[in-house]
Parts: sequence; structure tokens; C-alpha cells
Amino acid sequence: MHILVVDDARTFRYMLIKLLNELGYANISAATCVDEAKKLLADQKFDLVLSDWHMPNETGLDLLKYVRATPEISKIPFIMITTENDKSRIIEALKIGMQSYLFKPIKKPVLSQKLAELAATYKFQAPA
Repeated sequence: MHILVVDDARTFRYMLIKLLNELGYANISAATCVDEAKKLLADQKFDLVLSDWHMPNETGLDLLKYVRATPEISKIPFIMITTENDKSRIIEALKIGMQSYLFKPIKKPVLSQKLAELAATYKFQAPA
């Protein structure tokens, strides 16, 4: 399983990758912005995207729209990571095709549960 983590904050990227590693996920790529994420998505196959919502220039919502509009990658499960608590914006993201979201700071048990739920739905291999 190959996961793409997108976040402009280096410390948060590191912490999220560390949590994913602790949960048994090892094949992880990271991007610091939406533009970098788009390049990675064009060059590699990913099974899941975990993206920060609020980033400079383009947002995680912009990345979600791009993923859903690009036929080759439109079915990739997408989890938004956010401090966003405006329900109308969260509903907008769900309508566009976000599968789930996590609030910062991320707790390991919550991340584990979300990934297990997605693994069951999208038939990807979760670590034992």
C-alpha cells in the first residue's frame, strides 16, 4: 500500500509519517504543497491520500477537486486533515468526494480506526 501525505508543515508531516509507520504502513511519500502532490500523483501509484486542508496557495480542497477530476486517480480514497470546523465546508468536501477527515492533533487510535474502515471499504491491505 502506497500512501501520499500532503502538508506544508514539516513537523506535522514527520509526526503523521511516524504514526503511520507505527501502525505498520511503510510505503509513504510526502509532499509539501498541492503542486508537489500533483506531480507525485502523476508519476506514482497511490492507494490513499492524506492531505492537510489549509495550505498556502492551493488548499487540500483544491487537491481533492483535482484528484476527483483526473480519471486515472479519481478513485483514490482521500482523507482530509484539518482544524476546519465549519460544517458547511466539511459537507462541501464530502460532496466533492472526500471519504473522511481527521481533526488535528491526530490521535493514533483514531487514525488506526479510520484506516481500518477505509481498508475494508476500498479493499486495500491494512497492516496486521
